[in-house]
Amino acid sequence: MADASVRAFAELYASLGYEGCGDGRFQRGFEKVALFAKDGAPTHAARQLPDARWTSKLGRWEDIAHRLEALTGNEPNEYGEIVVFFRRPNASFGRRSWLDALLDATRTALGTLAASRRR
Repeated sequence: MADASVRAFAELYASLGYEGCGDGRFQRGFEKVALFAKDGAPTHAARQLPDARWTSKLGRWEDIAHRLEALTGNEPNEYGEIVVFFRRPNASFGRRSWLDALLDATRTALGTLAASRRR
């Protein structure tokens, strides 16, 4: 089974140029990601847009723009709590290749985690 811990996600994001940061406040010059977890296991990630809003892919549905707090909570349809924020210089804004790599890696890791929980 693949390691789907918060630490593993931190290593994944570090490999894409991200570093941990203290909060999700907008910082000009940085692209941010918020990692959600329930019971210590990552469940979701949201990315901050250049206009300071956040965006997420909710399952098979379309991407949405939202406030971070809108996705927090421990009900079955919620993603838990934000456990860590990551940031990197936003020179990559607008470059789909970096974003695609980040989203693909996140979806793969979360899919692996979900499959292992069903076993």
